[in-house]
Amino acid sequence: MKKLKMARGVTLTFEEGCNKYLENCRQRNLREGTINHYRQSYLYFYKYFDPKMPIEDIDEQTYKDYVLHLKSTLDNDVSINSYLRDLITTFHFFMNEGWLPHFKMQAIKVDKSHIETYSDSELQALLKKPNVKKCSFTEYQSWVMTNFLFSTGVRQRSLMNIKIKDLDFDNNVVYVNVTKNRKPLISE
Repeated sequence: MKKLKMARGVTLTFEEGCNKYLENCRQRNLREGTINHYRQSYLYFYKYFDPKMPIEDIDEQTYKDYVLHLKSTLDNDVSINSYLRDLITTFHFFMNEGWLPHFKMQAIKVDKSHIETYSDSELQALLKKPNVKKCSFTEYQSWVMTNFLFSTGVRQRSLMNIKIKDLDFDNNVVYVNVTKNRKPLISE
């Protein structure tokens, strides 16, 4: 089998490559929120990487130096990994396009932390139905949304996009058509 070689003569800057990756995200029909997330990460990358730096100057050591830079400037391993995942995805795009030689990259190891949950008394206070005759509409609306979110586990964005036509009172179900993974759900 014939080996593929990187296309020489194509000199893109880091910023141009990032913009081409965003273009690729739009071509793949990724959600605007995802594209905006990458755009925000790129602004952070540009504080370390010169946007005018040629992509071909990037190598495995550049990546490792950036990991050390993040570890020295951020004290949250989860945030570090978020930036690293975005950079790894972008660099893989560069590699697949032949703009960057292949090298290994990985996120850092993160210690698991205990997530504090609501106590029973806090849950009772949150889920206690307000007096419908005396409460404001906003208080009642907040109670309904809180109960719906707790009972279904859907994301806030999914809840905000539920329409009247998505409610089936005969069968006691809600059709959730806007989800992060684009797979509709039926919530009972």
